[in-house]
Amino acid sequence: MGLIVLLLAVEIFSTVIQRIFCENTLAKRIDSSLVEIAVWGGYYVSINITTYFLIHNIWFNMAVSLAAFFVVVRIIYSDSLKSILVVTVFIYLTGMGTEILLLFLVRYLEWPLNEDTEMVYAIISRLICFCFVKTVSLLVKKKRNVELNFQDWMEVFIVPVGSIWVLLALMEAGPFSEQASSFVAVFILLLINVATYYLYDKSKETEEKKMREKILEKQCEYYIRQNKESQKWWEELRNFRHDIKQHYLLEKMLIDAGNYSDLERYCNESLKLVTKGRLVSNTGNLYIDSIINYKVELAAQFGIEFEVKASAPRNGELNAEDLSICLGNLLDNAIEAVAGLQKEKVIKCSPAN
Repeated sequence: MGLIVLLLAVEIFSTVIQRIFCENTLAKRIDSSLVEIAVWGGYYVSINITTYFLIHNIWFNMAVSLAAFFVVVRIIYSDSLKSILVVTVFIYLTGMGTEILLLFLVRYLEWPLNEDTEMVYAIISRLICFCFVKTVSLLVKKKRNVELNFQDWMEVFIVPVGSIWVLLALMEAGPFSEQASSFVAVFILLLINVATYYLYDKSKETEEKKMREKILEKQCEYYIRQNKESQKWWEELRNFRHDIKQHYLLEKMLIDAGNYSDLERYCNESLKLVTKGRLVSNTGNLYIDSIINYKVELAAQFGIEFEVKASAPRNGELNAEDLSICLGNLLDNAIEAVAGLQKEKVIKCSPAN
């Protein structure tokens, strides 16, 4: 009875592995967690009843399992038929591959192979599969430009490998099938593997969310300043246009009187008024103008001048987060480098030749 319960627990762990891989590679169609749990639960129950109680032909069981898994993934995820087929085949080839690999390893190392150790090897094969699935999941994230670090790779291996070590130690301690404490230990090990993955994944999501919030906060600073400067400039320009008739009358009067020196002085003052609130960057692209004009204000505190000759599509498809990080860091580095100079401090922004 104990072995049957343990076997069911191992199969739950296998289903969790499959779900983890699908979560990391496919896009969800169903948003309801209850519906998703119900679908996976129905898959788990139907497959185990079919495999262990109804049908005992290995090839027929494999075909049923593949078909059932494909249906489940098709219901929950919205990816193309080709992607779902690839995931289905990959999952089952991975499971079969790890079992074959473990079998060769057992024979090579001459480990005991009997009824007492068969369940331990089954659990170890699932843990090896778990390592492989998590590794592939990380590679998928890397392909999607998600930054990975050493801790990510440590999380992939340290818990499953440690669990395998503990299982081998339990097997060495005595007959596995006769020790109730062994069953409890296996349950705890499997639970730790699943819980560690989800807790680490959740903490990474929280960390990435905080980073995005900081980037958005910086973007808001750019946009607020851009908006204030633009409002100030347009208000002054509106007032100038409102009085433009008087400006023309005064200029005509100076021309008629031949007072060209006063006319020149008056024109210069008018030009200063028009260009007084002019922003340094006026490409028309909100993202680029906001960042450059914000950095210009910061650079002015160090006596640094900006010479900007930039152009950009007004409605270009630019990622705001990437642009804020790349252009913002680039200008920060330039300001830091020029601030330490003793000679004329100028930063030039222009398209690459």
